[in-house]
Amino acid sequence: MDTQTCGYNISWEVLRTAKNLYNATHFLGGTAVTPSPFYEAAGRLNVLFWHSIPTRSTLDLEDNPLVMSLADFTENDFVEKYAPNLQHCQHWVILTPPLSKDSKKKSFLDSYGSMISTGQGKVFRERGWWLSGQDKLASYATPIEGWVAKGQILDVGLISALTGALQNTALNENPFLDDSILAHCYRQGTEMGLLGLHSIQRDIYATDGFLEGGKMGAGVYITRSS
Repeated sequence: MDTQTCGYNISWEVLRTAKNLYNATHFLGGTAVTPSPFYEAAGRLNVLFWHSIPTRSTLDLEDNPLVMSLADFTENDFVEKYAPNLQHCQHWVILTPPLSKDSKKKSFLDSYGSMISTGQGKVFRERGWWLSGQDKLASYATPIEGWVAKGQILDVGLISALTGALQNTALNENPFLDDSILAHCYRQGTEMGLLGLHSIQRDIYATDGFLEGGKMGAGVYITRSS
């Protein structure tokens, strides 16, 4: 889905600032390899990508603050599977490209939501980034709007941070250096993590990696280790 021209993989900086509005724990959208790892749970439709509670097999949306990438759902899927729950909840953030006036999604947002932020910066990771390993950002000439439940009073600074992220002009995504337990788990599975290099006791000078003939290799030069 991420490689399709109609797909939008929102940058992690935008997702982080959206998460901070309500300290969201759940993310709805994307695929198993694309959502940002600073949510406790992520999934789409009937598929659970991960959950911080290993025994869970489904997303428990009731009373959990969430962020949703609306473009990742069809009109009918959103209206039938998510709208009934969201219209009774208060702590949700929906990120979406502009919608047509006759859209069912637009009708829901007009009835139950308020747009708090918009921007047309480099707010998407380039399609297929998880295959290429690139951290480049793109705008695709497409704005993104941020919506919350109608009547919510939010911190002005947090709204400003989301707006800033949506108007971002940086060429690349910032490194993911969150110090949370989830972030640690995520980094342990990266190339650097598998090499055992995510430690404050080491200074890294340079790393390199390659994939050839179906085999992955990596090298690292460490200037100090204690």
